[in-house]
Amino acid sequence: MTIDLLYDAVAFAETGGEASPWIRTRIQPPGGSTAYGPVQLTAHKAGDYMDRFFPVLSPFLNFFATFAAQGHKFRRWGGVSDAPEGMRKYNYGGAGDIGGNEQDKREYARFCKAIMQIDLYAVNYNLGRFIERWRGVPESEDPGYFEKVKQHFYQEV
Repeated sequence: MTIDLLYDAVAFAETGGEASPWIRTRIQPPGGSTAYGPVQLTAHKAGDYMDRFFPVLSPFLNFFATFAAQGHKFRRWGGVSDAPEGMRKYNYGGAGDIGGNEQDKREYARFCKAIMQIDLYAVNYNLGRFIERWRGVPESEDPGYFEKVKQHFYQEV
C-alpha cells in the first residue's frame, strides 16, 4: 500500500469529477467547511495535526501558514453572497490561493501525504479504517465515498 496510490484514490473520490481539483468544497454543511484541494484537506485537520505531530510535520511549517491563512479567508467569506469581487475565490467552489502556484501544489500533496501516512499508521494500514478516519464518518453514513476510494485504489494496485 503506497501513500501515492492512496492519495490518488482519495483525490478521485473527492475531486475527480471537477474540472480543476484546486477548489474549496462546493458543499456547505451546517457550521461550514474549509475543505480544499484534490483530497479536500480541512484547515481544522491541518492545524490539529500540526499541533499533535509537529516533529513530523515541522518541515511543512511555511506551507501550513499559507494553508491556514487561506482557511481563515474561507471561514470569513464562505457563504457570503455579496462578497467583494476579490474575496469571491474564498466562497464555496472557489479557487482559493494555492491552486495557481506549482510549488504550493507540490507542497500541498507532500503535506497531505504526510498526514495520510500518520492516519494510515494509526489504523494499522487498514484501508477501510483509514477512509473512515479521513472522511470523518463511518462507511454506513457514506458508502458511495468508501466505494469510490476502494475501487480506485484497487484498480491502481
